[in-house]
Amino acid sequence: MRTIERSELYQLVWSKPMIHAGPELGISGTGLKKICQRHEIPIPPLGWWAKLAAGYKLKRPSLPVATAPSLDYVKIGSRRYLAVGSTAPVATRVACSTIIPEAKPLALPTWIERTEAALRSRKPDDQGIVRLEKKSAPRVAIAAASIDRLTRFLSGFDTAISDQGWTLKPSDEGLRVFVGSEPVAFTIEDRLSRKPHQPTTAELAEQARRKRLGYSFFGDMRWPKYDYVASGELAFIVQGAVNDGSRRKWGDTARWRLEHVLPSIIESFAEHATAQIAKREQRAEQRRLWDEEAARRRRDEEERRLNQSRFKFAQDIDGVLDQIVVMERVLEHIGGLGELPDELLAFQNWCCGHQQVLKHTVSAGNLTNLLSQAGILGKGA
Repeated sequence: MRTIERSELYQLVWSKPMIHAGPELGISGTGLKKICQRHEIPIPPLGWWAKLAAGYKLKRPSLPVATAPSLDYVKIGSRRYLAVGSTAPVATRVACSTIIPEAKPLALPTWIERTEAALRSRKPDDQGIVRLEKKSAPRVAIAAASIDRLTRFLSGFDTAISDQGWTLKPSDEGLRVFVGSEPVAFTIEDRLSRKPHQPTTAELAEQARRKRLGYSFFGDMRWPKYDYVASGELAFIVQGAVNDGSRRKWGDTARWRLEHVLPSIIESFAEHATAQIAKREQRAEQRRLWDEEAARRRRDEEERRLNQSRFKFAQDIDGVLDQIVVMERVLEHIGGLGELPDELLAFQNWCCGHQQVLKHTVSAGNLTNLLSQAGILGKGA
């Protein structure tokens, strides 16, 4: 648990976007926003950072006095990357010595029985590895000699996750552990050991054949320098959130075997589930910011287009108004000429009629109709 002053948190949230400030405190941007709201700390409005980047001069609001003294200090939980208000998956302690059987149990969960049967039905590859990639079984790549050991380990693993209240469900990535509603995939594999390559009988025969046929001009037949074969040392890999800082891999060492670190493995599932939740929240927050920025750009572009159309419309009205003034001046001049010939009377009548047409063009009702038809009336225009 970390405690910081309210003023310090205020300075942080106004120095960088929430999505960057949150992880500095071990929480997500959404969690930081909720903390600020509870402690009456003003936060940057939508579009603030985009406007700053565009060169706008903005003034941030001052930090108001808290309504209660208890709000002056902010306590932030140590659950790394978990948003405030989210439920953090937590693993209880596991006593591995009591759940890893020394011998293969007579009764096994169905999924372990199927996993064992599938492994025994497959032939090892050139490295001595038996591989299993099925939706209803964990992803496994181990030596055939390790199948019994794997069965005992999975029996203890099943007991441990059941004690946590977690479940196993199939998926395209193999069997996954559901920590609450959060799926976490895992794999178990046999480490490969390296040893100098020993030419096989077939390779030596091929080399002799090449020499006999005169292929030695191109050099002797080349084979791998090393062979990689199953070592019998098992490794457990949690396929959780990448680069979240949590441990992802355990294996046999000179000091302990995989069975001895089962408690750490179980705890890691909770950590990775927490990290996955936080990463999803961060991605959602980032998408929301991107969507807001895209919407703002669309609004700005629409406003620019409308303003151009409105200005063109205003120029057209101004031209009509100029024509009305011309008609008024012409009629005033003709009216002062005295008795008029028929031709000039006809022209005078035309000027009167054309003036009425122009006045109707710029009347309130007609202008409203023209704006509506052009689609440039706009809200509040």
